[in-house]
Amino acid sequence: MNKCLPSFPNYRLGPIDGSLSDSLGIDNIPVAEFRYDQDTMNYRSIDFTNLSWYEPEEFWWDWGDGSQPYYTTVWDTSIIHTYAKDGIYEVCLRAKNKNGESTKCKKINIGTTATKDGADNPLIDIALSPNPMREILIIQVNDYLPEKMIMNLYDLHGNKIITKRLYEGSNIINTESLSSGVYIVEIIERNRIVKSEKIVKI
Repeated sequence: MNKCLPSFPNYRLGPIDGSLSDSLGIDNIPVAEFRYDQDTMNYRSIDFTNLSWYEPEEFWWDWGDGSQPYYTTVWDTSIIHTYAKDGIYEVCLRAKNKNGESTKCKKINIGTTATKDGADNPLIDIALSPNPMREILIIQVNDYLPEKMIMNLYDLHGNKIITKRLYEGSNIINTESLSSGVYIVEIIERNRIVKSEKIVKI
C-alpha cells in the first residue's frame, strides 16, 4: 500500500489575475489578516504571523505603540515586535497590490488589568470548562496577554494539587489522575486573584 501525506488546496488563492482561468476578469483585492502569539519567556515580545490572502504584494505593520511602522514586500510568516511597557495597543496590517488594498486591526492587551468601578478584581475574561470535568480542564484566557498568570488547583482541605502557568488562548490541564470530588481553581495575575471558582471532578 502506497502511503503519502494528503494534499490540501489553498481555498483563499482565488483566480490568478491575467491567467486563462481568470475568465471573469475579476481583479483580486487583497484581504489583510494576521494572528499573534506571546513569547513564553518575555510576555511583551509578540510573534505576529501574516495570514493575508488574494496575492498581496506590499505590507505595512503599525504596532500601535508610536514606533516606526514596518514596511515589507516579503510575506513574513513570523515578525517579532517587543513592547516597551504594558498597555492596550491597536495593531494594524495593511496589505496592498495593484488592484487595491485592505487593512486589518486588532487590539492586544499586554499585562493590563483594568478594573471596573474601583473593584478589586481585574477585568480579564477567563472561562473554565467543562464543569463537571473528567480527564481535562480547559482554561480559556480571552484577549489578554498575561505577565505571569498562574493557576493553582486546591482540594477542599486547602492542599495545592496542581500549579500551571497560563497564556492567552486555551490552556489544557490534565485532571485524569484526580479523585472524584470538588476542587477550587484559583487564578493569579500580578499577585492578585483574578478568578476563583469551584469545579467538580466526576
